[in-house]
Amino acid sequence: SGMIEKQITLRFCKLIQAELETNYNVILTRTTDEKLSAYQRVSLANAHRGDLYLSIHLAGSGLQAGGFYFLEADGKVLDQSGPLIPWKLAHVRHAMQSNKAAELFRNTFIKMTDNQKYVADPCHTILLQGAAMPAVLVEPFAISMLPRQTDPQDDLLNQFVKIISACIDDYFTKTHQKK
Repeated sequence: SGMIEKQITLRFCKLIQAELETNYNVILTRTTDEKLSAYQRVSLANAHRGDLYLSIHLAGSGLQAGGFYFLEADGKVLDQSGPLIPWKLAHVRHAMQSNKAAELFRNTFIKMTDNQKYVADPCHTILLQGAAMPAVLVEPFAISMLPRQTDPQDDLLNQFVKIISACIDDYFTKTHQKK
């Protein structure tokens, strides 16, 4: 369609930030069209001691819904005796909470869009690896769902911004975490 996923995602994330910033301290890992590695993005979130890390992307073209993904502990147990936790295991401490967050996002999206095709599944991705907080890979919709014109695009993006905002409010209400 000629639309560039990273540009739409950045615009979408800025809209989410604007919606949430009155109630939450929102840190975007990028605010311009710059390239940051997954390691750099997660490191930035860790440095800010985030309460929830969302890696936001658009789902593959042609899909009728998106999904919410998390890293599992895969039976790994952390050795809490040492001061350092290996990067690849940082997520283990938060795996259950990440799973719950992904499920909550999925359920909220199903309820607010009336689309039963959303999934919440474990995945193996470097996009969440190293997160020292609950972390979810968020793919709220497919790029193919967006109209080509800017005004209808903004309308659709704003609908999804409201849903993401509801998900985050619900997450912090149910986990009783600080905002």
